[in-house]
Amino acid sequence: MITCRRCRAVHLEGTLFCDQCGSPLVSTADEAPGDAAPPTGKIKSEFFTSKEAGSEAMVAQEPTSAEAIQAGAAGTLQLTVSSTGRIFRLPVKGQVLIGRRDSLAGVFPDLDLTPDGAVAMGVSRSHARITIDETGSYVEDLNSLNHTHLNRERLVPHQPRALRAGDELQLGRLAIRVESALGP
Repeated sequence: MITCRRCRAVHLEGTLFCDQCGSPLVSTADEAPGDAAPPTGKIKSEFFTSKEAGSEAMVAQEPTSAEAIQAGAAGTLQLTVSSTGRIFRLPVKGQVLIGRRDSLAGVFPDLDLTPDGAVAMGVSRSHARITIDETGSYVEDLNSLNHTHLNRERLVPHQPRALRAGDELQLGRLAIRVESALGP
């Protein structure tokens, strides 16, 4: 049996990814003695790549400290979940799906807000999408049940709106601050 290092779910030997949290699983046969460390609740602030997280998007999760990520770092969009302080740094280009994980339905958003109380706060599985390109950073609601608000203004589904540093996103009742943004 393999135990997920992140959420402690137990899986059959040979399983590659945790069906609860999506983390890659390491077989006990592959581990060197002393390699396993108990979960700390903290994740390094480096970007996860498709090899590490099973996702094309590069989304960093909770850093070890607020100083680990400099606001306004070149080439990134930085978001902070208001209620938990969790910080995400998004890459300079691409699309990032925001929502909550549902392993039974096969939904694994790039930016998973499940650890931030997404279910209780009314965040949909596929709630919103952030697009970052050479013209700036944009957010669009994906026709979510509990809506997406930008600075307290409800977004019209599927109509991108520009993001700027200091903006506040609200997905359902979950608030996210835009700390730095790439934009016009």
